Amino acid sequence: MTSAALDLKNKIDGVVEISFGKTITTNRAKGHTHGLRVLIAKSDKLDFYRTHPAHVEFAGKAKSFYVDQNDTPTVLDWVRDE
Repeated sequence: MTSAALDLKNKIDGVVEISFGKTITTNRAKGHTHGLRVLIAKSDKLDFYRTHPAHVEFAGKAKSFYVDQNDTPTVLDWVRDE
């Protein structure tokens, strides 16, 4: 799963950096077991990333980590201060 996450950078234009891993603080993770952080070149690329077939496929595979299959991931989008 890690290689699939990291490979998104090679498949989706506008992705600058990706990190993915398993939490080491389960007591603070509110049920989450893994995290994915994606740095996108510009905020106007967000919809392109979100709907890209490679991202949609990865999101489907990530459901295997859900304790409750009806759960949804926590998603945060922000503009990085320079």
